[in-house]
Amino acid sequence: MTLSLYQTLLGAEYARLPPEQARFHALQGRHEFLGAAQVTCGRHPLARLVAVLMGLPRRDAQVPLRFELRVTAASETWVRHFGPQCMTSVLRHRDGWLVERMGLIVVHSRLQVEADCLKMHIVRARLLGLIPLPLWLMPQVRADETASGGRIFFDIQVVWAWLGLLVAYRGFLDVHALMEARD
Repeated sequence: MTLSLYQTLLGAEYARLPPEQARFHALQGRHEFLGAAQVTCGRHPLARLVAVLMGLPRRDAQVPLRFELRVTAASETWVRHFGPQCMTSVLRHRDGWLVERMGLIVVHSRLQVEADCLKMHIVRARLLGLIPLPLWLMPQVRADETASGGRIFFDIQVVWAWLGLLVAYRGFLDVHALMEARD
């Protein structure tokens, strides 16, 4: 059996994930999940432009969330439908890093399990995957994921020191079916 992207990157730490997260991050093929999210967007005009370039949501909303997951041997594609807004990420691993393309930006992150929370720490970013962004230009991202009761909870915040908030979104995905499928 081939290890998933998250199993590969987390190694032994993967076993510390709650069952909902472990099953979710081990999925292969195509899946769809429903949930809800609260989206808060930055107000600065340049923050809104950066959000467009990164493919981030651009309107504040409390919305239903539809999450499409497409997993292949080479990558995972995450398509988040925040009501009418859509945000797509393509994730791969390279040299021990999670590499995520969002719009015109590619970020390299380190994954870590702290207590029962999966955390993502961005270590570098590139425009178009080619042009390195200096540390002072990189956004600060807080990305936390937890799970319980058949739900995966997420809390993401992207802030640029010189522009302020780009976007924050928090909510949940209902993954009860994953839990029932193996019980």
